[in-house]
Amino acid sequence: MAKTTRDTFTNPNGSNYRQAQDLDLDILQPKLERIGISTIKIEQHWRHVTGTVLYQGQKYFFKMASTKGVGIKTKNEVLWNNFISSANPDSSLRIPKIYKTGKLNNLYYYLAEFVDGQSLSESLNHDDLQPILDSISRFAAFTSKSKFSVPTIRR
Repeated sequence: MAKTTRDTFTNPNGSNYRQAQDLDLDILQPKLERIGISTIKIEQHWRHVTGTVLYQGQKYFFKMASTKGVGIKTKNEVLWNNFISSANPDSSLRIPKIYKTGKLNNLYYYLAEFVDGQSLSESLNHDDLQPILDSISRFAAFTSKSKFSVPTIRR
């Protein structure tokens, strides 16, 4: 097994994407209010502040990185969600739509479709997985500029 070092978890700019910072939610809430985001419930468990917010009269899922380094990966998550959603619009794999992205105090955040109830993955039609895996393979090849293959599903 390969030994893990601090360098294992670094972004291209050298920042560590696993290192979190505790954010003061009492200070964050009024700053969100000033940009039109009202908090219903927000909390921080590790690298992100997450929760439910209101923006322009709609309820959204909110996610904010706690550091610039974490924010690089959070932005990648948004790009990934947008790519997978657009690559297979007829798939039963539902990816919550991203409605707004931005930075507050230089920390990246996004607002996404709020999904209440059953996990989206639980409603997945497994026959749809192969086209999704094909799209992931194309995306990985595009982003890494190297050959990449995803095995087919065996039942």
